[in-house]
Amino acid sequence: MTRTERNTSSALAEELDAYRWVIDPMTPDEFQSKFYEKTVCLIRRGNPSYFSELLSIDQLDRVLTTGLAKYPEISLVQNEKNIRSQEYVDPDDRVDPIRATRLFRQGATIIFTHLHQRLPSLGRLCEGLGRRFASRMQTNIYLTPPSAQGFAPHWDTHDVFILQVAGTKRWSIYDTQVPLPLRGQHFDRTLHEPGPVSMEFDLGPGDVCYIPRGAIHSAVSSTDTSLHITTGLIAYTWTDLLLQAVVAAGMNDVSLRENLPVGWPALVEDPQLARAFTARVERLVEHLNRAAPPFSVLVDSLSEEYGSLSAGLLKRAILASELTLASVVRMRPDAESELSANGEQCTIRSGQKEFEMPAAALPALKVLEGQGAIAIGALPDSLDDESKLVLVRRLMAEGIVDDVE
Repeated sequence: MTRTERNTSSALAEELDAYRWVIDPMTPDEFQSKFYEKTVCLIRRGNPSYFSELLSIDQLDRVLTTGLAKYPEISLVQNEKNIRSQEYVDPDDRVDPIRATRLFRQGATIIFTHLHQRLPSLGRLCEGLGRRFASRMQTNIYLTPPSAQGFAPHWDTHDVFILQVAGTKRWSIYDTQVPLPLRGQHFDRTLHEPGPVSMEFDLGPGDVCYIPRGAIHSAVSSTDTSLHITTGLIAYTWTDLLLQAVVAAGMNDVSLRENLPVGWPALVEDPQLARAFTARVERLVEHLNRAAPPFSVLVDSLSEEYGSLSAGLLKRAILASELTLASVVRMRPDAESELSANGEQCTIRSGQKEFEMPAAALPALKVLEGQGAIAIGALPDSLDDESKLVLVRRLMAEGIVDDVE
């Protein structure tokens, strides 16, 4: 990696704008207008080290050999071959690294699921993407031996970004048969034939491709071992929102909570049953017109997801006690804080967290939010030096502020 490439990569990573970093040099506007939920997007960089800081074989070795993850957090697949878990898993669900490695040498792909919950680098990636897309995120890691295929052609029920860390894979894309399937609309080989290949490409180290849900795909490694990160974007759909809307309306309207009539299967052609259904749909619409759609339920779910991915809280709590007036700090870009003032109090909100402070802290909070890195002692003098330290220590311990090394 050249110095220019390293600086570009580091700058995007430091901004914690994982979205821009993943699709660079493409802009979010171009990606969303041309590719998002529409078609495959391929970005080649010619920069093999671009994703190397996210994941390494050494990290996977530690997870596999130290028993950090059990089956099915680690599993093995090999195209048409049925690899039973008993071939590499002990009775207590621990993966035997010797047997798993032997199967890997024989052509099996090792899959590490949910490593974003164990590796901070992947956790930050998921958290950054999740905040930008307002979506739940997950990672699956695929380590494939040379000239091997893990899964046969299939579609996913969530969008994915494929980040190629090492090696090369040949991807085949087939015609989409079910556009944007819901989570229950899984690919079934007995019902869905992949059809002809519509697109083929090689994904090399540092490259990325986006595959929308529903696009049938498969991949085969080249003559070297392939390591890639599949980052799943498990977005909220309008169906999810409408389901929440029905539940919210039912909580407030007893007519929507009534049982269906006794013997209703025999009444499906009865106009009276149809009128009763129509009346309740009209009641549902009335509820939705009186109140905003239940976005808040989905927002709360996202806040909980972000909290589970946050890393470094213990480190920040320790560093907070070591801060001095000369310490340089900045607001975390991914904290998405919101400030408000009310008389003698001001409030800072970040996710589900909300903190009330004296109004004298508001000028300092505004500077932290808008100026970037700043020495604690240089914060506005609406606070004395000790109060500045107290304010920043609290924000750091809560994960809203970071120390700039």
